[in-house]
Amino acid sequence: MNREGALNAANAPVDWTADEIEHRPRPVKSVYSVRPGEELGRWLEDEADRLGTDPGRYLKQLLVDARARAAAAEDPTATVRLFELHRAIDQAAGDLAGGRSAFPGPTRAADGELAPLP
Repeated sequence: MNREGALNAANAPVDWTADEIEHRPRPVKSVYSVRPGEELGRWLEDEADRLGTDPGRYLKQLLVDARARAAAAEDPTATVRLFELHRAIDQAAGDLAGGRSAFPGPTRAADGELAPLP
């Protein structure tokens, strides 16, 4: 088909009445723009070539691997209030401080037990 035939075919009317409409949503895909710089970009291309893939697929695999390592981490990050940390240190130190807290915050009750949290 030549150019004129292709243009005529593209402009020809199309009867859509017998077609079915699919109502399934398309899967979500995200595109990120990364500017790794010359040295890192060259390394990425060389590694992708060495592995027989393209840089985009290799970068995607690196992200998948990083996510799996993060999910498998045995020591997750925990956030605690500062006074709770001090209270735990006091409790671990026991009577070394003579029952007196060296830190501000909740104090020990008369029986030596830590006062309940507010």
